[in-house]
Amino acid sequence: MNILIVVMTMLMLMAILTYSRLESYRSFAVLKREFIHYMQESEREAINTQAINLYETTTGSENGPQNKTRVNAPPQIPLYLLVNKNERDAHPKEFGLIKQITKRLIEYLYKDAPFYKKLETVRPGFVDDLLQAIMHAADNLPEGKKITYITDLSNLELGDEQLDDAFYHMIKENKLAPQEIEPTSDTQTIALDEGKAGEEQEETEGEDPPYSSPSGYFSLYSYTTLSKSSKIRVFLAPYPVLMVLFNEDPGAVQSIIDLRQKLYAEVVSRAQISESNTASASAEFKRFVIAKADPHLHELIDATVTKTNPKKYNQ
Repeated sequence: MNILIVVMTMLMLMAILTYSRLESYRSFAVLKREFIHYMQESEREAINTQAINLYETTTGSENGPQNKTRVNAPPQIPLYLLVNKNERDAHPKEFGLIKQITKRLIEYLYKDAPFYKKLETVRPGFVDDLLQAIMHAADNLPEGKKITYITDLSNLELGDEQLDDAFYHMIKENKLAPQEIEPTSDTQTIALDEGKAGEEQEETEGEDPPYSSPSGYFSLYSYTTLSKSSKIRVFLAPYPVLMVLFNEDPGAVQSIIDLRQKLYAEVVSRAQISESNTASASAEFKRFVIAKADPHLHELIDATVTKTNPKKYNQ
């Protein structure tokens, strides 16, 4: 009987101790969970507060990337529509203008070259055949070998020995490198030098990097790009592109070069560059170049003015 009482007592004590331990564990788990939650919320709040304070007390540089104007128009002639059938079919008007201006560019650059004169004698109007052959060859490329960069045109097989030879000369052996065209006003050049500190290193949407042939001479690649834009940025366009856009009128082209240098100098000379300053300069430049261009080419013109020095593009 005494043994039974002792056993019952021991069992009750063990039960009490077990229950106490269980309650202690449960209380600890709840406390731990609350502590973790509290620390996470407090840490998050502290991080957020720090970020807000940093944002409110930090001043961005006036010359930083936030003030760069990104222009979706290259200074070269975009050939994307010529090598992309779907886009060509979707934009027939733009395609017609780009094809026309590309033909003008080829004729302007190479009309005095021996290879051009020779082929023109036996095959008048061969430039039309050349552009058609380029489009046909590009359309028939395998899916994995579509043209991505302007220099990929070198891989096209036109299927015509005469056209292949002429195209090779245009992209590889051109010895007709134009000279750099300077502004006519000395005061404009001085102003440009004074404004170099504010010059913007701009990236143009879709623009191919400058290209010159392995022999060091300018090729057709120097004045064309594979940008998807159908507009040409007159503010940075090189001399040959300006010539074909403005009826090969040297006087008109020189006046455009002078004006864009003048507007650039005015923009970068201001202590605080604002969007309204460049917008007013762009509006002035657009009025001027539109008046000089053929009406049917107006859709090709982008007249945006920025802090990029156009003198570097005068070749």
